[in-house]
Amino acid sequence: GLLARLTIAINEWAAAHSWAACQVVAPPAGCLFLFYAAFFGLTSEAFWRRLRERRWRLLCCWLAAVLLVGAGVGWTVDRAKGRPDVVFVDVGQGDCLHLRMPDGSNVLIDGGGSRSYDVGRRTVLPYLLKNGVGRIDLAIATHLHDDHFAGLVSLCRHMPVERLALFSGNQPDRAWLSGETGLALDRLQFVHRGDSFCFGDDGRIDVLYPAAPLAALPAAP
Repeated sequence: GLLARLTIAINEWAAAHSWAACQVVAPPAGCLFLFYAAFFGLTSEAFWRRLRERRWRLLCCWLAAVLLVGAGVGWTVDRAKGRPDVVFVDVGQGDCLHLRMPDGSNVLIDGGGSRSYDVGRRTVLPYLLKNGVGRIDLAIATHLHDDHFAGLVSLCRHMPVERLALFSGNQPDRAWLSGETGLALDRLQFVHRGDSFCFGDDGRIDVLYPAAPLAALPAAP
């Protein structure tokens, strides 16, 4: 118990200092299985006894069995993760929709948000990393209210986002949007009804609403 509490305390301290920690995508299930199998094997008395007895055939059979099971676990779990999928992420107030497209691209529609809680960093980012997502190919902001947009703003500062799509009526705010998200202007894409996004031969998102603005909207204060 003491060792576990010490490990947790060290992890919490490192997570609180950006220079002492880095974010990584969760490793494949097969790698996790092999890591724990190796850990328990190397700390097993039976393993070291067979090693001292030079029972190479038995040890090789054990190793082959571990590798075979690890490959099976990894193939089963990771194959399911790679399928096209739609996930509604629980972000509390607001919405967040994660689309895994047939070509493997990751699309995020809205990101939740709150002025009192960093939903992007503390909810959406951990969800994505846990599910093997290291970058967002397309983020779409349906509108700029905090409970839909603030989470995307935070996520853009903590994970690579290739493109951010917004309503074309927000073009007067492009300098403000670039400053808020930290994305270069050429990564902001302004769309309206009739525009679409294609992902390989089998994935497509069509913009149904709103129509092109009749006049430019006022810039954000």
